[in-house]
Amino acid sequence: MKLPDSTYLIIISSILLCTSACSNDQNDDNGNPPLTTAFNNAAVTYSSGDIIKNGSTVNSGDFTGSDVAIHDDIITGRTSSLILQISDYAAVRLMPDSRIRIDSDNSGSPALTLVNGQLLVKVIKLPKDRSFRIKSGSISAVVRGTSFRVFNGDHATTVSVSEGKVAVYPSGNEQDPSQAIITEQGFTVQISKTDNKPESLLRRSTIIEENEALRVNTIPILPENDIRNTGALNAVKIRIHEADNQINNESKLINSIDEKRSAIIRRNIGSLAEIKDAFNRIDEITLYNKRTLSGIIISRGSTYVIITPDGRKMINEKDILIIRIIK
Repeated sequence: MKLPDSTYLIIISSILLCTSACSNDQNDDNGNPPLTTAFNNAAVTYSSGDIIKNGSTVNSGDFTGSDVAIHDDIITGRTSSLILQISDYAAVRLMPDSRIRIDSDNSGSPALTLVNGQLLVKVIKLPKDRSFRIKSGSISAVVRGTSFRVFNGDHATTVSVSEGKVAVYPSGNEQDPSQAIITEQGFTVQISKTDNKPESLLRRSTIIEENEALRVNTIPILPENDIRNTGALNAVKIRIHEADNQINNESKLINSIDEKRSAIIRRNIGSLAEIKDAFNRIDEITLYNKRTLSGIIISRGSTYVIITPDGRKMINEKDILIIRIIK
């Protein structure tokens, strides 16, 4: 699938911001609306290590609980990270060695531009009149409540879903559901960054991607009134440190597990026992002709790819009656 080249992902929260009800005295010195509106409030609820904000180093103790504004440029170092909460519906965590810019789109909605690195995004269920979008060039993704990880590397940008679903529209045409690539829990959309033919691939997440995506679920979303409360922020700090220690300890086992999965995918074959041991599940596809295939699904879309004890099989989506997971 051909996609336009892009150098970053823009995480856009297209929530209904205040309109004529917001007075001009809420704008900043440059006439730009702040992120704080009638119900759209944004503040840093966690930070560790030194952060560079707009070219100046900010101590994490001074940064926690502070507001962010449109045009802010934030960079984390090798041992620093931060969590930015938007109102009471979303929170994002900027991981080490990453950079975001806070912008606004043509409608005045706030936008987080991931320049490089890794961003963890957690969105709780939204009312029908709200949504949360990701954009990259002509690509857009829409979620209503989910958790996912965005990684913008040198050669590719990936979106790994840890909970819920993300609908990715390669053409940006959200009015055409047939254009959506539905990315579910345990799957990753990978967008290459080649100069000539950027392509997208929907594949199963690697164990490393899954482990990093687990950090998304540890991000707390505070009641809006608590996002600057010292006691609440201290509780967030304790929770994040405990979760990070646990995940970091678990990551010591990642290499052996990931190698098991990689070996099955490289060989394009594996016994059900090997697949269950590596992926902790068996996928079962039943076709309309009553044929059943058991193994592990590694790609979805118009064509499903499943690795079975008989080798790699490609199945047309329209031939699939039902898919179930055997734990």
